[in-house]
Amino acid sequence: MIGKPILYIATVVSLVTYLFWKYLPKGSFYIGNSIFIFLLCVYLFLNEKGSIIKFILLALALNNLLDEVFFNSTKIELNEILTGVSIFIFALIRKKKC
Repeated sequence: MIGKPILYIATVVSLVTYLFWKYLPKGSFYIGNSIFIFLLCVYLFLNEKGSIIKFILLALALNNLLDEVFFNSTKIELNEILTGVSIFIFALIRKKKC
């Protein structure tokens, strides 16, 4: 089962982020939080892959992680627009199948 290792990794990332944030490079606190939230959403999604809500949570968590690592997290840029469009398209496809 892949779920338990993901939860263990998420716990370690959370502990390191919160306990050692003073000693980590600037901006690492937000990246650590993003990784923690993303891993929790991956765990939720893997437990119920057919859930649209869990897919949306996963997509938003991935967007947040990418925003913290690669993009400017204080501005709405292309990654937010692409995430919104992909969620909308996925919801339409899912609705047609049901």
